[in-house]
Amino acid sequence: MIKVPVAAGILVLASLIAHAEEVKVAMNFLHARNLLIHKGWYPVQSTMPGEHIGIENILVRDGIKEVESCAIDRPSCIFNYSKNNKCLRLVTFGENVPTMKIIDISNSCPS
Repeated sequence: MIKVPVAAGILVLASLIAHAEEVKVAMNFLHARNLLIHKGWYPVQSTMPGEHIGIENILVRDGIKEVESCAIDRPSCIFNYSKNNKCLRLVTFGENVPTMKIIDISNSCPS
């Protein structure tokens, strides 16, 4: 009985991110971003209130306005994209934008 929900969950997860199969965990963020934009994904500009801090300032200054937020206590940031009413969220790790790596990919939409 437990196997059915687990298997169904794996299939659902696979189908949710299958629409962005070019992007993989451990991929360089800037490379993945260029791939997504080339494939028709649109960066979703953050609507989070307040000023950007730390690496968020660097990202926004460099035109990467889809940054939702970056953690203060660790070098991790969240980025959002959309295409054909689908959402894609990337979570990265790294303090230096050119070397940031993707550590998580989901179909979560910004709140």
